[in-house]
Amino acid sequence: GDGLTRRNMVALGAGAGVAAAFLAPMAGVVLVLEELAFISVEEIHKTFFACLAAYWTSYWLRAAEAHSASASLELEWAVGSASEPACRYTWWLIPCFVLLGAACGVVGALFNWINMQV
Repeated sequence: GDGLTRRNMVALGAGAGVAAAFLAPMAGVVLVLEELAFISVEEIHKTFFACLAAYWTSYWLRAAEAHSASASLELEWAVGSASEPACRYTWWLIPCFVLLGAACGVVGALFNWINMQV
């Protein structure tokens, strides 16, 4: 129906926006898959290509803004670049991040359980 198409297109636009804003096309796809409980394979393909197009458009615009003449189709595999500071995490922070992730997971599960009880 028309409502279903509108819902899918709004979700697709939101996913493309996330892909463009964060230069993360798969994050946009995952957002759409998360928001739409039931999605067809055709809609997944549309979402993937829309997020990919948004990513490349944003990438090229950012490269042009930085006056870079070398905006190419190559993926950036480097974690840091000359304009970004290198990641300075120490080894002892890893257990802290694991514990934080586990605590957030427990809080999320508790939130879902409370919602199911209400």
